[in-house]
Amino acid sequence: MRKYKYKVIKKISRKSAFINGNSKYAIDYIKNENVCAPLGSLGVLVFNTKKAAKYFRNNWKDKKDLIVIKVIPTGRGKRIHYVSPARNSKGLDNFYKNNSLLQPAPGDTMGYPGVFVVD
Repeated sequence: MRKYKYKVIKKISRKSAFINGNSKYAIDYIKNENVCAPLGSLGVLVFNTKKAAKYFRNNWKDKKDLIVIKVIPTGRGKRIHYVSPARNSKGLDNFYKNNSLLQPAPGDTMGYPGVFVVD
């Protein structure tokens, strides 16, 4: 049996809720497709439980514009403890280059090399 994970994305663009949609790190989460994390990144960040994903979504100002989708991880996952507060390419490049400006990751966050988008 496959274990589902959960991703919070923008309802209209189907890109990650956190990353700026114009960033080179932004991924399109298209139903029934495999997506891969950008090389050198923390991976595709997902939540282990739907409850954790909904909690994350509900803490956004524009939560009505976000949805929680089911994904199936591909590859080996790792627990994510810290993330960058940056949401754009330049800030994320700096984070990955220097591991600077860390903030705690939302609870129950995992990173995977890729995911299959279920819905």
